[in-house]
Amino acid sequence: PQTCYGTPQQLIDLFAQYLSAPTQNVILEGTLTHNFPSSTVGTAQTATLSVAGASVGDPVLVGLPSSPTTGVVFDAYVASANTVTVRCNYLTTVDPGSQTFKIKVLKVS
Repeated sequence: PQTCYGTPQQLIDLFAQYLSAPTQNVILEGTLTHNFPSSTVGTAQTATLSVAGASVGDPVLVGLPSSPTTGVVFDAYVASANTVTVRCNYLTTVDPGSQTFKIKVLKVS
């Protein structure tokens, strides 16, 4: 799956590309509220949401809640057409509880 990881320069380059042709680029948005369960170190849990127009390979940005749970790392990717998967990666045994994520998918021409 595609993730939104990269060096600071790669992320700057991505946004520069996005901003260079603003009339051709679109930001698709969605919100996911999900209660990720308690889990152990080295595991991951996922949840999906529908984002109309999202395509595999599109960059995805995840807006975290104001007080994100420590001990987990979240990432997101377009798993299939119109479907974004948010993944909770457990770095410790923890129960992240219910959280709301703002999802943005960049459609870069």
